[in-house]
Order: sequence, then structure tokens, then C-alpha cells
Amino acid sequence: MPASIHDDPSEDGPSEDQNLPRPRPKLSPPNPAYTYSTPFERMAGAGIDLVFLHIILIPLSTPAADLSFEYGNVNPAAVFTGFYFLILLFFMRFKGLTPGGVALNYRVVDHAMNVPSWGQCLRRLAPYVAIELGGLWHLHVAIHEFIASGDPYEFENLRAIIREHGGFWRALVGALNAYIIADLLFILPSPRNQSISDKLAGTFVVGRSA
Repeated sequence: MPASIHDDPSEDGPSEDQNLPRPRPKLSPPNPAYTYSTPFERMAGAGIDLVFLHIILIPLSTPAADLSFEYGNVNPAAVFTGFYFLILLFFMRFKGLTPGGVALNYRVVDHAMNVPSWGQCLRRLAPYVAIELGGLWHLHVAIHEFIASGDPYEFENLRAIIREHGGFWRALVGALNAYIIADLLFILPSPRNQSISDKLAGTFVVGRSA
């Protein structure tokens, strides 16, 4: 007996298997020699970036801030900060590298698996530059408030002076630093493990396939 249209099992609605959530497909870079870096690798790389920051940038920025207080303006600290970001910019533009990428052997690339363009590098670094600009303005305000107080300047009191002056800007810089945490958390739901900075720049972080 030929089957009628009413015998079609699809008429009974979706099957139990169809109701189950489907796993998110694993995305791969266009070049099969590479894989997208995992969230763990990205967070480990961010940890290395922070170590790099605390070992190199912060200790060197203290003499720069000291010179700023000596000269009564923020220029020495601004020059040092600009030099630091120029190093990051050139390494990213020509090698696709960050401090964490050097240690963990991953690179920043664009859609075509090439190193990022100048514009992409600038967009990727822009949020961190904004945070540093906020820090420089806080230092500027602290210098002028301290000069107005008439207190004698001593290098030993540098950190205490910066903490005690420019209260609003100090709080704002602290709030801006929350972006670093948000940037990392954004990686978790991303199918290509992109951070906010990656999305802004149209970049991806990849490592060699095993």
C-alpha cells in the first residue's frame, strides 16, 4: 500500500534529536597551518603582558615621573609613554607580536593571515593608549596641585604624592583599567577567541597547528 502524505513522520513535529542544542561549529583560520589561540593561551599571554608591564614599564616610568616633577610638567613621562607604545606598535605592525605572543609563540594577524596594517595596529592599541592618556592627565593634575601646595618635593614621596592629588582623575584611571578585564572576558563567548580590541581592529590571534 503506497504511503500517504499523512504517513510522513515530519508531520509529527521535530524529533527529539532536532530539539537538542547543536554544538557551536569549530572555526578555523583560512590557513590550515594555524589555529586560533585558545582563551587560556590568550589569558596567559595577557598575564605575561602584565609581567612585562610591571618589570619594565612601571619601574622605568617612576624616573620619568620623577623628571616630570623636577621640571614641573608632564613632558618627560609623556615622552617615555610614547616611546613604549611606539615599540609595541612597530613589533605588532612588522611581526604581529606582543610580549605575550613572543613567549607563547602566537601572532596577531588580519583576515588574510597577514600582519595587521598600521590602521589595525592603531585601533587595537587605542583603548590602552586612552588609559595611558588618562594616567598622564592624572599626573599632570597631580604635579600642578602639588606645586600649588608649596610643599618640598622628595623622590621618596613620589608615589604618595601621586596618590594624594588628582583624586577624580585617579579614580577615572582606575575605572578605565576595568577595560582590561572586560577585554579578556569578551574572548570566552567569541567563536574565534577575539577580544574587544581584536573586534575593533579586525584582527585575530593565531598559533601554529600541532
